[in-house]
Amino acid sequence: MTDIVTVTEPAWDAWRNGCSVVPVRSDGSKTASVRWEEYQQRRPTEAEMTGWFGPATAAAVICGPVSGGLVMIEMEGDDYSAGQWQHFRDAAVDALGEERWQAVAACVEMSPSGGPHLLIRCVETTVGNLKLARRRTGPASVEVIMETRGSGGYTVIAGSVGHPTGKPWSAAKGGYADIATVTGEELHLILDAARTLDEMPAPTIAPPKQTKAPKRYAGDSVFDAVVADYNARTTWAGVLAGFAEWAYDRGGTSYWHRIGSDNETGMTTNATGNDTLIVFSTSTMFDCYDGTGPAPSYDRFGAHAVLEHGGDRTEAMRALRDDGYGPEVPRPQPQVNPRPEPEGDPEMGDDTEPEDRKPTTWAPIDLTEALAGIDVPAPTFWLRSDGVPLIYASRTHWFQGPSESLKSMAAQMVAVEAVNEGRDVLYIDFEDDDRGVVARLLAMGSSPADIKAHMVYVRPDEALKARDGRWTPGGLDYLETLALRPWSVAILDGVTEAMTTEGMEILDNADTARWMRLLPRRISDTGAAVIVIDHTTKNADSAGRFAIGAQHKLAGVTGATYKFETIRPLARADSEEITGQVRITVTKDRPGWVRGQCAEGQVGMFEVTSYPDGGLSAAVLAPGSESSAVDMVLVGEILRYLETYEGATVRKIEEAMDVQASRSRGAIRAAIGRGWVSVSKVGSSHQHTLTDSGREVMK
Repeated sequence: MTDIVTVTEPAWDAWRNGCSVVPVRSDGSKTASVRWEEYQQRRPTEAEMTGWFGPATAAAVICGPVSGGLVMIEMEGDDYSAGQWQHFRDAAVDALGEERWQAVAACVEMSPSGGPHLLIRCVETTVGNLKLARRRTGPASVEVIMETRGSGGYTVIAGSVGHPTGKPWSAAKGGYADIATVTGEELHLILDAARTLDEMPAPTIAPPKQTKAPKRYAGDSVFDAVVADYNARTTWAGVLAGFAEWAYDRGGTSYWHRIGSDNETGMTTNATGNDTLIVFSTSTMFDCYDGTGPAPSYDRFGAHAVLEHGGDRTEAMRALRDDGYGPEVPRPQPQVNPRPEPEGDPEMGDDTEPEDRKPTTWAPIDLTEALAGIDVPAPTFWLRSDGVPLIYASRTHWFQGPSESLKSMAAQMVAVEAVNEGRDVLYIDFEDDDRGVVARLLAMGSSPADIKAHMVYVRPDEALKARDGRWTPGGLDYLETLALRPWSVAILDGVTEAMTTEGMEILDNADTARWMRLLPRRISDTGAAVIVIDHTTKNADSAGRFAIGAQHKLAGVTGATYKFETIRPLARADSEEITGQVRITVTKDRPGWVRGQCAEGQVGMFEVTSYPDGGLSAAVLAPGSESSAVDMVLVGEILRYLETYEGATVRKIEEAMDVQASRSRGAIRAAIGRGWVSVSKVGSSHQHTLTDSGREVMK
């Protein structure tokens, strides 16, 4: 056993070897000292680590994908003392072989109570926090023998203090550089070896009672034939795909783990010997078994009806009938219409389709416009200082960058342009609140009347769809909002929170594709230019080409993706104005118009200036124009205008100058910076007045 004096060295060792590390309290609670959810998505920076250690006296590594697929397998100290670890080891050796087990068990730590923590990695399969082996200690009490910490969990590391025993966590074998990587198959073999220690009795479940048959369709024989055919041609793995995954078999019973749940044995199949599903968890759409009376059970067809049709067995049968289940039905041979006479009968043709049938996306597309050379329209919104637009109508765009890289402010600049021109903006916000957003729009020059008339703000915290695929009340409100008016711009701020609200995994490509169809793509289909604001890690080496989560996000962008890199952070101005600078590059441009105006992908510098009175000005400066953006002739025109119209707002000045907003705001900023113009806040407006120095310049 290795002696470790403090947690600092092991914490840095874990971090250097690819683990996400957080400080935890040393008061016995093992609670994280920081909001650790963020570090499930990214590893801490070197600066964060330096700030945490050494004041911290306890630390934990976060398991799961963020730490390279880290899994911790733990045995309780009393069971280790009783020799249970040897039994686990023997079962693992039987499954893996002695040589492979020695390689797998290369990193082991010990809890203060004497329980071993085996650390391994698996990138092929993700597991959560599972109870692998338990025993009943009373009529209503169960204790754990072995369990895991995986995705959604963390484990305290060697060198940490704060256990009630007064002893520290310690290293027993190897270090974080020695952690073995196993295959998905090997991981399940190791977990199965731990399950051999389970002492829980097999459940005894009463056979299900017979329920009244549902309404049938086209005769009982057809209904029964479809059900029987479906049950015969499917497997439980196929029926439960996306809802539950197989955990293990014991005594002829299969145990299933509900995806996204920590409950290892939330459901079984074949527990009563009749190949039916019985669910124990109360947090599903299935009727659950509470241990008393007959157990509600489902054959494969019944489970399919619940998962795919909200429990409507008749609807499920009809859909399966259309998919080819049930008795063979003779299909009519296609009829070929005779060639019409020149005059033709206008009634000729097959009119057997239902009148209310709606076209689908599988219907052929009319290629007339494409063949005529009508290209994808060029972008029209968010003008750069040289007049180049950067946002496409009716397409999705991605603003990605680390926190404080002004992504939201750039989107709000687009919103200001829109509402000031009388175009409608839909703002769906999962990050900020209405007061924060509106305050920035006002500070950038929008008027309260324009914002109220042309912007709709939504701050959702409930899912759009239920687990069975039906729209929730919130989803119905969402659909009504989309139909409310013809949106010009739609902003979605906070991808991670938005997907989490829908119960989706940001690392899952299938979930990402579903979310893209549910929100960005559905909104862009209304004609809106959609801007999605997403977060990347601050580490430039690991940020890559796209934001946190599944790479399917990149495939779903139909407009352009912009990467934001902070050059100079923005802060609230006190006595002097402060300018923040962010470099913008285009990393994807599906239509191709923007990239043609951006050498090597360089869009330019996004500059936002904060003024002591609370005002803001923003502009996207074209490459090479950062140091020569000020038009002194325009500055003189603004001074002359203010000589006549004292107290004018930014909007009034822009209207009078009749030039691009970025040019006029750059000139206004220059005049303020040189002390020629002062700004005062009157109500919600920012009024500009010539100073004595400005009047001297005019002479």
